[in-house]
Amino acid sequence: MPVTLNERIQISNGVDAQCIEAAERFHRRSSLLRRSRFGLEITPYQEHAVHALTHGRQTRLAEHHVDAIDLACHADPGLRRKKSVRSFAGGPALHYRLLMDILYLSFCADTDAEQARPYASAGGCYPVHAVLLPLVPVEGAPFDADSILHVAAQERALYALSGHGALNAAVTCLDGMPGQEADTFANAAFIIVYVIDLEVATLRYAERGYRFALIETGLMAQQATLVTQQRGLRSCMFGGFPDAELCAALGLNPKKMLVCMTQIFGYL
Repeated sequence: MPVTLNERIQISNGVDAQCIEAAERFHRRSSLLRRSRFGLEITPYQEHAVHALTHGRQTRLAEHHVDAIDLACHADPGLRRKKSVRSFAGGPALHYRLLMDILYLSFCADTDAEQARPYASAGGCYPVHAVLLPLVPVEGAPFDADSILHVAAQERALYALSGHGALNAAVTCLDGMPGQEADTFANAAFIIVYVIDLEVATLRYAERGYRFALIETGLMAQQATLVTQQRGLRSCMFGGFPDAELCAALGLNPKKMLVCMTQIFGYL
């Protein structure tokens, strides 16, 4: 029987319910369900304004500047993230061994005595979980084609998260959003959904733990970007999803498990 992520996580009795509620309420304020306040279409004027502010403030951060120091270097360009892409062209079949290598190098604890993961987490709490949505058949995989899988990073294992039909429901939550390019998901290979466990995030650092969890999400996504890039895949971050519907499709408790961001991977 599939074990849900909600059931897998065991938390101590020291959880602050009010702290969790405050963080969840703050997170919910940015939900795209509130489309009356937050439009999904970016106008040319807004695009120009964002560009002007972004580039203008690069030199306005400090009150007084000395002469510019050139940061150009001759390091290995392979260590740099390549530009995000929003459309994919399909590619070679995704093999189970390749997918496992990607997940292990991106998220999992090492096999040495320190059990270190490839990204940092405040206080070693690791409140952010990676959930795998395969979009193409995975050759040699021991799981069903329509499975949603929790990457148990410390155990270096995969667990089925939701039952039959849940994968299609989750992808529909993402692919059906207004303003989304029609081909972004058409040829993608898989999606990683980053989920914050509020109980773990706030247990040690209270409300501050929510901020740390957002930072950790970015660290995980960057690690996954570099790992997949070295294997010929590219990715893009995608936040255009309705929180409640996606949580429901994943079988998560939206009061304790917050869907933070998704990352789409595929071949060019």
